[in-house]
Amino acid sequence: LPLLLLLPLVLRRLSLLPSVLVSPAALNRSLASWCTPATLCCLLHMLRHVLAAACAAGAAAIQAPPTPSPSSSLLPAPSASLRMPAAMTAAGLSKQRVLVLRGGAEEKGLKRVLSHQDLDTEVHGPEDTADTRYYAKDVVESEHRSLWHDLPLFEADPVTAKPTGALNFVCEIPKWTRKKFELATKEPLNPIKQDEKKGQLRSFKKGDIYFNYGCFPRTWEDPDFIHPDVGVGGDNDPLDVCEIGLRQIRTGQVRPVKVLGVLCMVDEGEADWKVIVIDREDAWAEKLHDIDDVQKLLPGTL
Repeated sequence: LPLLLLLPLVLRRLSLLPSVLVSPAALNRSLASWCTPATLCCLLHMLRHVLAAACAAGAAAIQAPPTPSPSSSLLPAPSASLRMPAAMTAAGLSKQRVLVLRGGAEEKGLKRVLSHQDLDTEVHGPEDTADTRYYAKDVVESEHRSLWHDLPLFEADPVTAKPTGALNFVCEIPKWTRKKFELATKEPLNPIKQDEKKGQLRSFKKGDIYFNYGCFPRTWEDPDFIHPDVGVGGDNDPLDVCEIGLRQIRTGQVRPVKVLGVLCMVDEGEADWKVIVIDREDAWAEKLHDIDDVQKLLPGTL
């Protein structure tokens, strides 16, 4: 481009603009007056910059990584978006429109402070189907978040950023219900969906459960780690949590909880740890400090 911009000046210097019919003698005199060392150095300097810019652009195009598809990563690229076939409000009213999900940008890193008060739940897809998804949305930044990756394990004060002593509990299955919801660990932004087995949506066969069931964010039961007291590896899922408070916590809701104890179950040769907790704001929270207090004050709960 700089060379093209200089072309009219060169032609005028050579007296070629007024007329292309120039005598050889006049042309030689023009070339002699124009081809000075200073002019040639200037042109060579500009040509060097043009070539350097072209080489840099070519190298960037070759080395740029391809944008990952939504199914190739738990967290989509910063510019990635997911187009969903339908959207539903929390009340279950279908809007039947295409929504674009945004969030989970890797370049931003994991958030140190993400308050449960800043998260809302969006329900996508027809209700009570295999396409139903519960997404977490940061109402402050208007972006969707992963309840597994973006939400910190330990609750922090949103003003001071200091730990409060509570842990963030992600509710998947509310108490007094039986649909077996779980985090979709292999889907972008990790929404909550109803589990399937042989193409059928799963529910607890023995009826409704009597506690809020969910998991802890940023945890994972490693299949390769064999606990000496158990003898088998983990189940490759987030750490399960049973919240025994009085209130019902809805699917996708995050609550700060207090840890009381832990038990381990072995399911099909895999360790399945269950952490017993209670909502920090529950009426019993100040009286329950460990699992013995639960046995003493709330007999039959466990």
